[in-house]
Amino acid sequence: MNVSLEWLKDYITIKRPVNELAEGLTMFGLEVESTRALGQRYDKYVVGEVLDVRRHPSADKLWLCDVNVGSQTLQIVCGAPNVAARQRVAVATVGAVIAHDQHAPEGRPFVIRPAQIRGELSAGMICSAFELDLGADREGILVLTDRSRVGMSLADYLGLDDTILEIGVTPNRPDALSHFGIAREIGAMLTSRARLPRVAVKEDPRRAVTYARVRIHDVEDCPRYTARIVLDIKVRESPGWIKDRLIAIGLRPINNIVDITN
Repeated sequence: MNVSLEWLKDYITIKRPVNELAEGLTMFGLEVESTRALGQRYDKYVVGEVLDVRRHPSADKLWLCDVNVGSQTLQIVCGAPNVAARQRVAVATVGAVIAHDQHAPEGRPFVIRPAQIRGELSAGMICSAFELDLGADREGILVLTDRSRVGMSLADYLGLDDTILEIGVTPNRPDALSHFGIAREIGAMLTSRARLPRVAVKEDPRRAVTYARVRIHDVEDCPRYTARIVLDIKVRESPGWIKDRLIAIGLRPINNIVDITN
């Protein structure tokens, strides 16, 4: 499980160096398999804006994209089906290291260089979440939120002054399968206390049985089941801060309902 250090700090004050924190969690039974600083790997990655998209004259499944990266406009050949004008995208410029080559069986890293692709110059790459090592989605490019600024570093956009701890959670520790669960464990380790943010919930006077009932068919295997009904749900795009946090730990944002459960 990937855990964001900055996310943990929403729940508990952490002043220890990352290596000491990782060692302490491992001693407490939550093995930290690796730690990585997110920003370092995104040198030469910037936020770009797709200005124009047109068919590659020699390839039906490729597009020629004019992409503004702040200091200049680059022509980039792209094969993603979801690329479109006016999108804000993650651009790997010349010299950037791509974490995973999705066209190679082993997904090995490679360095971006100017290249002729079917006779057209490509001076960079518009990246998918998989290529950025931010998730498993490799079917299309990662489209950024409107709050991004053209030309800013991708690390700054993603708030990657963060460290990710990869923790191996064993089956007997379901209590640790969340950021708050890890924060509680850190609290026990530091003799501190994890804190949840205050949330105001407006209770509806109507009874839940008006809408649904829970019937347990096997009380031995499931002695108790609780449920809560939430009304007036509207499925829409999640706010930027939620999407950014999910991307940082390797999850792909879907919509507000799916994302809030993650």
